[in-house]
Parts: sequence; C-alpha cells; structure tokens
Amino acid sequence: MLTMETSINFTLPRGAVSLSDETTSSSPTTFQTETQTMNSTLNGGGIDDGDQQSEFLPWDNPDNVLSLDTQFTIAKYLSLFIFTASSLGVVLNLLNCVVYARLGLRDRINLLLFSQAVADGAFSVFMLLSNLEYSSSVFLGGGIQPHCPITSAVNNNGGATLHSFTYVSGFVSTLIACERCLCITYPFKARRLLRTSTAGVVVLFATVVLFSLHYFITEKFKLRCEYVPSIRASLPVYFASQFYRDHSTFVDILNVIVFGSTLPFSFVIATTITTVVTAVKLRRAATWRQSTATVTMGTKDVALTKMLVAVSCLFVVCNLPHIMIRTTPLFMSEFRIGGRKQNLMTLCVSVVHCFNTLNSSLNFFFYYAMGTKFRTTLQGMCTCVRRSQGQINKELPSVTAVVTQL
Repeated sequence: MLTMETSINFTLPRGAVSLSDETTSSSPTTFQTETQTMNSTLNGGGIDDGDQQSEFLPWDNPDNVLSLDTQFTIAKYLSLFIFTASSLGVVLNLLNCVVYARLGLRDRINLLLFSQAVADGAFSVFMLLSNLEYSSSVFLGGGIQPHCPITSAVNNNGGATLHSFTYVSGFVSTLIACERCLCITYPFKARRLLRTSTAGVVVLFATVVLFSLHYFITEKFKLRCEYVPSIRASLPVYFASQFYRDHSTFVDILNVIVFGSTLPFSFVIATTITTVVTAVKLRRAATWRQSTATVTMGTKDVALTKMLVAVSCLFVVCNLPHIMIRTTPLFMSEFRIGGRKQNLMTLCVSVVHCFNTLNSSLNFFFYYAMGTKFRTTLQGMCTCVRRSQGQINKELPSVTAVVTQL
C-alpha cells in the first residue's frame, strides 16, 4: 500500500480569492511568489524563468493534455471512489483483526496478517478523512468547503502521519512473502529462524522507524484552502513550512529518495521475486506429490501458501502504477509539479491513490475465499451473534410483560 509521496500543491490561478484569515493578510502577488519559489525548490528549479514570465500558469498551459476544470471533475469522482473503498477498508480490516486475534497471535503468520490489517486499517482511516470533503462535493456541488476543516485538520495537526502506515503495510507484505518463500524452500530452517517473537519485534521496530521518519515529511507542508473562480470551488494549497526551509536537504532525502523511491521499489521487487519463487516451488511440490503419491506439504499449508501468493500478487499489481508514475518523469520531463503536464500528473496521482486504497481493502476477500480457518472462524462469530440476538428477542416479551404489570 504505497502512495505517491508527493504533495500536490496548487499555485492559484489569476483572480483566485482567498477565504482563509492567514491568506487574507497577504497579497495575491506575495502568495503566488511564495508558492512558485516552493515549486522551484521541490523540482530543482522546476518552474523556469520562462514559465514564471509567461502569461499562463502551469495548469493553464495550452500544451496541457487536461484542463484544470476537466482534471478537477475527474478527480472528484476518483475521490468519491477512494472514500467508498477506504470506508469499506476500515470495516473489513477491523474484521480481519478480530478474526486473526481469535485464531491466536502466537502463530507467526496470524501475527503478521493481524499486523498488516492494523496498518491497512490505519491507512484506510487516513484516506477516508482526506477524501471526505472532496467526495461530498460530488453530491453537494462545487469543491470542498471554504475552510476545508477536516482536510486542514488532518494535514496540519499530525494526522498525515497515518500515511506512514502504507509503508508499514508494504513492509509487512514483503515480510510475509519472504516468510512463505523460506518456509516452502527451507522448511526446517525457517521454523528455527523465523519465530513468532522475532517477527513481532521486527514489525514493531519497523513501525516505529517508519512512523518516526515519515513525521518529518508531514511537517514539510502546511495546508490552507483557496477559492478558484474558474472552477467555482475551493482547492487545498500546500505551502512550505518553516521546518522545511530550515531542513530542506534532510526532508527531501527522506521524501524523494527513501520514501519516494527506495522503499516502494524495494518492496515491489522483493515481493515479486519471492512470490515467483514460492509459486514455482509450490507447483513443483504439487507435481512431485502426484507422481510419487507422497505428502511433502500438508493440505492446509498448501492452501495457506496459495492464499498468501494471491495477496502478494495483489500487492504487486496495485503498486505498479506507483512505480510507473515515479519513472515517467525520466522520459517526460514536463510530467511534474510546475511542468506543462501538471494536470495529467495530478490526475495520475489520484489514480495511484485509488490502487493503494484497493490494496488496503481487498485482502479480506482473499482471506475469506481461500482461508479455511478464517472463513470458519468468521462464520462462527456470525452464528454466535445471531444466536445472541435471537436470545434477546425471546426475552423481550417477558420483560415487556413485567413492565406492563408494574
């Protein structure tokens, strides 16, 4: 569940009206100069002198594939999709946590899947809150509310740190793929090396490190909302914080190199290699079992491995768009913030977020369809709930009678 570690910042079109107290005190010229300077810093001088002196801003550029109005309209519906999928993800990951807790966290794979569900659930909460006001605009019309209170609260008060859980989930996904590969390749060594306590310590340590480092990135920008008359909507504007101005080199290394490229590429490559090896070994084991009539792997282990391979495939597929959008600027120099393809890039980032949200929400269906223990436990929980509800309904008439007599 790796999202684009790129903040999309809007330089206001000419005639933009500020609705925030902070912006009202500064002139439009000062604000635009501030944002252009930030864009230039982010892109290594991304907005060149020609762009700054031209009669149009980056998204008004006639070379843009998409107009701002078209990009905003499509993004609204993508935001609605993300909000719906993330809402579903919160509920489904809560169920995943409950089921695997019932199955027992002393088992290594149960602990890892439980940890992944916690991370996916936290990321789903972040995406839900981040897209709440945009998705509501599809029904209410226009853009987000003038002061975008929820979006501002999430981004300006540490809530964006929840975004780090997409990297925690990616790390756990990679760890699960590696664990399954070792178990099927070197089963006896895997049992000795990969203990439940070791897995728990590794996941906890990785969570603390990723969460702590990502905090510095969330402090890179602050958010405020500006009204754009051309699209009759308010848009979030990210501007560089004083912390970023003081530590720009350190933050950019974390943002661009570590979280933007190194971690996503490493997770996807490692998961792909280990999943392919696991699938090949599993197929060979199945062929060997059929030809020799001997059992080398238990039926439950085979079913569990197939389920985890399917989940790993989902992880890789949903993160390929992130890899593609990261490598596109190598071949299309204007595909960047402040470039002539800014509208297209902004829309592509929204698409990447759709895939990330799906990845954090769909694991439940793989667990239920392919995990026998998961399905049996969940069905047992539902049966207990129905029995409890039936018992309550039976007792209601007697309670009503007693109250009537009184």
